[in-house]
Amino acid sequence: MLGQQYIRGIDWGVGVYAEHGKIRNWVTFECPDYHATHFAPNPELLDMVARLIAATGYTGVANFDARR
Repeated sequence: MLGQQYIRGIDWGVGVYAEHGKIRNWVTFECPDYHATHFAPNPELLDMVARLIAATGYTGVANFDARR
C-alpha cells in the first residue's frame, strides 16, 4: 500500500522491455480520465526512465507511472 497526497493532473505511463540496462522496446501513454488510455509521445518521461534503467542495469519488463 502506498499513501500519498492527491495532486491534480493527467496520469502518464511508460512501459518498457529492457536488457542489461538498455531499453529494447517501449510505449508511452496518457490517461486523461479513468475511462481511457491514449498512446502519446512523452520524450521527457522516457528519458527519465531510460536513465534509471541504465543506472541499475535492469533486465525485464517494467511500468512507470507519473502525474503531469
